[in-house]
Amino acid sequence: MTTWQYHPAADFGATWLQRLRSFPRSPDMTTWGLQRLSSILLRSYLGVFHQLRVEGSEHLRQDESFALVANHASHLDALCLLAALPWSHVHRAFPAAAADYWFRSATGTVVAAGMLNALAMERTGNPRRSLDACRRVLTGPGNVLILFPEGRRSPDGQLLPFRPGIGFLLAGTSHLVIPAYLAGTERALPRGRLVPIPHPIRLHVGAPRRFNQVSANRAGYEQVAAELQESIRELAP
Repeated sequence: MTTWQYHPAADFGATWLQRLRSFPRSPDMTTWGLQRLSSILLRSYLGVFHQLRVEGSEHLRQDESFALVANHASHLDALCLLAALPWSHVHRAFPAAAADYWFRSATGTVVAAGMLNALAMERTGNPRRSLDACRRVLTGPGNVLILFPEGRRSPDGQLLPFRPGIGFLLAGTSHLVIPAYLAGTERALPRGRLVPIPHPIRLHVGAPRRFNQVSANRAGYEQVAAELQESIRELAP
């Protein structure tokens, strides 16, 4: 006969904002409901206002955890990738978000973590803590890690060089990674603009791949970054 044991949650006694800024986050009904409502509104908005269309959506129907990697030119990018995922992934998708931009204020934290389930990424100092959090996502069951290897938004929509951090995460591992290309977000909400315009957006999703045969060293990290960049470039219409 199994004996039940009860323990307080790791974030017991913390405020809601403190729980949102921590990782991993303990589930709660407020955040669950907010994320579900946000997903419904987000998919409706992108479908009507931006006529979001997804090519290759069958590649996103995976049973195992995977990294979804795309180009980055707009704040709409992560929203489009989230909206393209199956409904079963709503609470299991973690878009990477710059900690110094999204998590420095209460409003930004609620939007990023409370509504979008974002994972805070440190852009300065030692990045290993952020990469360790990414690994925890990928080693968990049925998760999706959304990453933008350029590290910042492109000013003109052209691909910027991919940083080797994506290689550090994937080289020599069996983690699944799916490349994707977003077209139109740089016009729908370009850098410096606060209000979107009704420009159509297209998402092109490529076939999954792994980098378990690539050496886990600096040359291997750069190889993974270069190959992923080329895969995404080839998806561009």
